[in-house]
Amino acid sequence: MSFWRRLRRWALSKQQRPPHTQSSFAAAAGVTDRSRLQGNIRATFRALHDVVKAQGLAIRNLETQMATKATAAEVAAGFSSKVNENESVSACRACFLKSDPSG
Repeated sequence: MSFWRRLRRWALSKQQRPPHTQSSFAAAAGVTDRSRLQGNIRATFRALHDVVKAQGLAIRNLETQMATKATAAEVAAGFSSKVNENESVSACRACFLKSDPSG
């Protein structure tokens, strides 16, 4: 059989087989790749879910802490009523002199 005749026979055999059919090995490899891809996607979404959940808990903790913290106005009001050092020393001396029976 000549080369051209074998080539023609081979070309005709390829035309008869639909192009979408694959060998069993190629089909099995495709299924394996697909399941590996699904596993990767599932693991990625699981990691994303864990990160979002942890951030949600952190935000919730911050919100509860902020409820118990003083506001800037409350801190300013507390510092405005603070006595300076000279006033406290003079007040202590006055109390001491009043309570000293010898003085």
